[in-house]
Formats: sequence, structure tokens, C-alpha cells
Amino acid sequence: MKLPFPIFSIHCEPFVRLNYEVEDGYVRRDLYEPTRNDVIIMIDIGMRFAKVGSIPVTIDYIKYVRHYARRYVTLFVVPDSWTYETHINNALQFVKLASKFTNVDNMIPIFVAHYYILKIDGYMDILEKLSELFPIVLVGITGNLITATPNTIIRCARKPTLCNHYVEKAVKDAYSRGFKVHVLGITKPTLNYLVRRGIYGIVSSDTDKPRGSGRPRLAHRREYCKVFREWLGDYQQPEPEEWLNEVVE
Repeated sequence: MKLPFPIFSIHCEPFVRLNYEVEDGYVRRDLYEPTRNDVIIMIDIGMRFAKVGSIPVTIDYIKYVRHYARRYVTLFVVPDSWTYETHINNALQFVKLASKFTNVDNMIPIFVAHYYILKIDGYMDILEKLSELFPIVLVGITGNLITATPNTIIRCARKPTLCNHYVEKAVKDAYSRGFKVHVLGITKPTLNYLVRRGIYGIVSSDTDKPRGSGRPRLAHRREYCKVFREWLGDYQQPEPEEWLNEVVE
């Protein structure tokens, strides 16, 4: 069965997820160059960076995104935080820096809405500001770790039904407001649920679940991509051209 939206995973073309993180106080960037011309890139800044980095919104990050956007359509996460106020401040700082750049047609920001149901009014202000700078803006809904309130985290592994309903509700609401959704950290049960329900408005997702719970880090891209294909099972990724047509509709 062909998936209605692609799943980005580490270095697995044509939908490639790259990481921009901090390790031991230093920024670590995946310096990966695709072998296909039709590859779509997604860049994830990672929550660890948002916690450790004193200034997670930097020109360096934007330049890293633009490095790939010169050749490829590039999705990227606007630096976020579990703390709502910090998250909004990060987004405003990003908007300020991004406003200095031109030729952003290949850049598609993902604004992660951790507290979507409760904080939608505050998020809409940021989404509108981003929409003034970029032709396409995606709302990021977390698919494996849902924050229902600022003080409560619902883990899908423990309450998958509640998690799936939350994702569905958020996707439908975002779409009704004119925004399409990227589901971050999607699990196989949530993927099955969204595909089975035929929920419209999701245009992309990403996962690192093929690594598995307790599985050691897979050393080689070939090994990881083999496991990723096994994780997909009977699902097939859409073609990049099909995906682009869906996104720009």
C-alpha cells in the first residue's frame, strides 16, 4: 500500500532526515549529501539542543538549512522547547533572523505545537508571522509523545488510543485553519491509525522508531535503512513528485 504521506528517516532516500544537535557543548551537524536529485530533506534541531543551547535560534542553523535548500526542497523544525514561553520566544527570534534572508522558496518551516489544543491562539500568531516569510508552513504535531497540558505528558506507548485521538483532533483543527501538518516521531500504531482513518491534512511525518526500544545505535546507514524498510512493512513511500504536488495544492 502506498502511504498518503512520506516518512522521513535518517539518511534513507528519497525522504532524508538530518540532525542538528549539541553533543558535549558542540553543535553536531549531519554533513550528508544525497545521491538523488529528487531527494527531499528534513532537518530536526532536536529537543536536546533546545535544552542545552543557551541561544538555540542561530544564524548558523539557518545557514545549515539553506545549504540544502539551495538544491533540495527542505523541511526544518523551528527551534522549540517544552516550556511554552521559551518556545514562543525562540520562534519570534527565528522570525526576526529569517526575515533577513531572501530566496526561501525551497524552505518549509515546521512549527512544533506541543500544546496545540490549549495554546492554539498563541500558536496562530506565530504561524501567521511565519506565513508572511515562507510560502508553505507546516504545523508540527508530536506523534509519539503528546503533551496534553503543560504539566502532563501522555506517552503513546501507555495510552495509544488517547494519543491517536489527540493527533486526529489536532490535525483536523489545523487543516480547518488553513495549515497542513507534519507528524513528528510517529510510531507504527499511530501510523496505522492515521492511514486507516484516512485523515486529510497530514503531508509528512518522521520517525526514529526502527531503531527500536533498547536497540543500540545502528552504525551504518545501510543497516539503518534496511531496518527502516522492515519497519515500513507493506507500506510504500510516495514518489517525491507526488508529494510536492500534494504539498502545494
